[in-house]
Amino acid sequence: MKLFFENFLKIQNDNKRFQHTSGLTKFSDLSKEEFLIKYTGLKVDPSAARTNKVFHAKDIGSEPKSVDWRSLMVPVKDQGLCGSCWAFGAVAGLEFGYNLAYGNVEKPHRLTGSTSTGSSSSSDSESSGSSTSSESSGSSGSGSSSTDKKVSFSEQQLVDCARLRYNNFGCNGGDHDNAYRYMAAMGMMTE
Repeated sequence: MKLFFENFLKIQNDNKRFQHTSGLTKFSDLSKEEFLIKYTGLKVDPSAARTNKVFHAKDIGSEPKSVDWRSLMVPVKDQGLCGSCWAFGAVAGLEFGYNLAYGNVEKPHRLTGSTSTGSSSSSDSESSGSSTSSESSGSSGSGSSSTDKKVSFSEQQLVDCARLRYNNFGCNGGDHDNAYRYMAAMGMMTE
C-alpha cells in the first residue's frame, strides 16, 4: 500500500509540473524495478548494423503549436506478462505510419483541449508465448467517427515468426530494429 501511495503522489506532482496528464493504472502498485523485470524485454543486438542517419523534415511552413495524432492510433494494446515490448513498439510505429499514409481516418488537427480515451483490452495468456489481443474497431481521439478504418497489425506474428533468424526471442525479448527487418522482408498480417 505504501508503494501505491508513493506512486499516487508522484502522479499528482507530475500532473502539476508537466503538460501531459498521468493517471493510475494496473502498474501503480509496482516499483520501477518490478515493472522492468515483468514488462520489458528489449534485447539490443550488438552485432546488428546501426545507422546514425538524421531525419530532416521538409519545411512545410509554420507548424501548429500542437497536433492531435489520436485519430491515427489504434486503441492501446497490452502485452501482458510477455516480454514483447520490442514487437509492440515496432508494430505501433508501423500502424501510425500506415494509417497516416493510407488510412481512411481524419488527418491530424490542432489540439483544442478536448479529452478522449481509447479502449484497451488485454490477454495475459502465457502458454505457448501468446501475448497479444486488441480491439481496433473502436474510435479514439476527438473528431473520430464510426467510419474511421484504422489498420491494426499483429504483434503476435512478430512474437511467433520473427525469431532466431532475426535475433528475437518471442516473449523473452527482442529488438525492434530486427522486427522492422522482418516486416520489410515478410510483410505483416492485420489483426
